[in-house]
Amino acid sequence: MQSHLILPSVILLATGCAVDSKPSVPGIELSRFSSCGELRAHVAHAALESVVSSMYQPQADIALAEAGDSSESSGPSSHSSTNLQEANVDEPDLIKTDGTHIFALQSNSLSIVKSWPVEETEEVAQVGIEGSPYSLFLHNDRAIVFSKDWTTLWPGDDESSWRGSSTRITVIDVADRGNPKVIREITIEGDMVGARMVGEQMMLTTRNHLPVMERVYEAAWDLYSERDYSAFDWYSDEVAGEIARDAMREDLRPTVEELIAEMPIDSLLLNVEEDGEVRTGTGCTSVYHSEDPSSPELMNMIHIDMGSEGAGGAVDAQSVMAGGATLYASEDHVYVAQTSNNWWWGWGSVDRTTRIHRFDLHENGLSYSASGEVHGWVHNQFSMSEHEGRLRVATTDLDWWWGSSSEDERNGNNVYILDPSQQGTMQVIGAIEGLAPGERIYAMRFQGDKGFMVTFRQVDPLFTLDLSDPTNPQAVGELKIPGYSSFLQTRGKERLIGVGMDGTDDGQITGVSVSLFDVSDFSDPSQVDRVSVDTEWGYSEANHDHHAITMHKNLLTVPFQGYNDDWGYEQGLLVVDISKNAVNERTRITHTDLLIERYCGDDMMDCDEDEFYSSDALIRRTVVMDDYLFSVSDVGIMVSDLANGEDNVASVIFE
Repeated sequence: MQSHLILPSVILLATGCAVDSKPSVPGIELSRFSSCGELRAHVAHAALESVVSSMYQPQADIALAEAGDSSESSGPSSHSSTNLQEANVDEPDLIKTDGTHIFALQSNSLSIVKSWPVEETEEVAQVGIEGSPYSLFLHNDRAIVFSKDWTTLWPGDDESSWRGSSTRITVIDVADRGNPKVIREITIEGDMVGARMVGEQMMLTTRNHLPVMERVYEAAWDLYSERDYSAFDWYSDEVAGEIARDAMREDLRPTVEELIAEMPIDSLLLNVEEDGEVRTGTGCTSVYHSEDPSSPELMNMIHIDMGSEGAGGAVDAQSVMAGGATLYASEDHVYVAQTSNNWWWGWGSVDRTTRIHRFDLHENGLSYSASGEVHGWVHNQFSMSEHEGRLRVATTDLDWWWGSSSEDERNGNNVYILDPSQQGTMQVIGAIEGLAPGERIYAMRFQGDKGFMVTFRQVDPLFTLDLSDPTNPQAVGELKIPGYSSFLQTRGKERLIGVGMDGTDDGQITGVSVSLFDVSDFSDPSQVDRVSVDTEWGYSEANHDHHAITMHKNLLTVPFQGYNDDWGYEQGLLVVDISKNAVNERTRITHTDLLIERYCGDDMMDCDEDEFYSSDALIRRTVVMDDYLFSVSDVGIMVSDLANGEDNVASVIFE
């Protein structure tokens, strides 16, 4: 059989086998490198395994990877805020408000819009942001904007200098709303995974690939062209495959080690640029690693004390030699979850596990404290939740990614409870395993000693979970209905709100929906009411970003888009009233008129609507102030009077 050289983005398909119900924890704890030499050796090992894993895989068995309230008299009596997972743990978003002004990111700038009194709504200032801004915090009269940037040239010799993607932090003094001033700019190497603000403490996680793999793959190609490996039977069995890989390792190792040894140490560490000066954010002995080599990437934990005045304190950073991360934060700890596709190299039984590392949050920064491991992969940040010092983790252990059958005994969804009482480790002390075989988690919510899980393949099973005994958690109730929820929120002790997609009994997804569930009888949950947008091929940004949902008092808003019966494209905002026993559609709002006004102005007769797209007017966020709803799109902001049912009582068009 002819051998093939497969590009690094291609992943070997394999079928996993059953493992013990609880992963073995020893060996996953993090430790620091003792020297730069040890760090180089670890990177060389990881780079070598990464390139060997992508060589000579059988062509038939590969597939591309899937890819607050305010009581000031000068403002409204109440206003909505960012939809957060945890109280007192702020998350960045596209917009923020203080009740009298809305701060909105659009294009390459931050717009500051006076929003109260409503009749005086207007844009009062605009600040240009370098890079592509995507989220911000509003903290003590400062807007802290995060943007993606490619402009910084990171250090190295003539051959190793590089421009990788970076995260730019722009701190803007907005005390004078009409005259904002940029007071600090920081560029941190890598893409931002997430950020949180607890009190004055801001932390963010970035992820960056080390600039070594291009050279390593060039060396591998040269080796492939020079030597004949076709004599090895790569496919007959695992033993023969390992013999072949050993041969490749032996031939390639000296070149890889030499390449890594020649690279400036700065190129293997996190870099930070501020005031025109580039420095390393950590030293070699400040980088953590586990025993197993991970993909040659850095996961960086950044901390800045924003204080009560000024532009914030120094940048404090710690790095982990590990790829991939899902971020969750409580008021006391920051957790990062790393999936096994960063240390499973593509041969043997698939290691479907997730490693979770905990960092303690202090005024002076973050400090590593413990690690744990669970079966399966986490869905998003809501798959983790801290309660009474323990971490609850929900995972999907379905091997849909690698092509195993639905009969795989490990298929299913799980909840694990991890206790950090043992020094350096978080041990699994209780578990629910094997829920909904063949399906995967679409939504998870932990609330106190209860949990709610939604899985989906054809219908939507909602599971209620009793977590009151952490050593013996139980799945106590189940409800199956068409469609699925992608976001869950408790409403008191007896009700649960689900936002997601409606569907048919055969699994076809239709339009965006809002459901109300009765969970007063925890063993027998029921659906009380449901409101849906009747479209085909429906979708909402809220399906993957909970910040697109606004909940304030009895009001819930969610954006939608899809096609009607005549295949006409529809988009807008669904506004729903929620009571104890019903959800009722109050209105729908669109920005189509705002879009036409932006492109056509007063000259409607000569306006060609074919020159722009209604998708440009997708509503992405909302703010509620008393009875007024401010809907925000890339086109602008429109104010609706909910009390009188009037749309566009005021508006701002972004230029």
